[in-house]
Amino acid sequence: MGNQPPPKQNYNPLQEKQKIEIACMKVKYHLELQRDRRLSQANNKEKQLI
Repeated sequence: MGNQPPPKQNYNPLQEKQKIEIACMKVKYHLELQRDRRLSQANNKEKQLI
């Protein structure tokens, strides 16, 4: 029971590539969002100084 290995899943290179591409797109979006927030905060602070 507990000593049996999990069943093997079929390896599909195309599906794996798509999963990686989706993950990369999510990371890119997250990094762009952080960059935009920082730029917005910097612009707001600059406006306060003027």
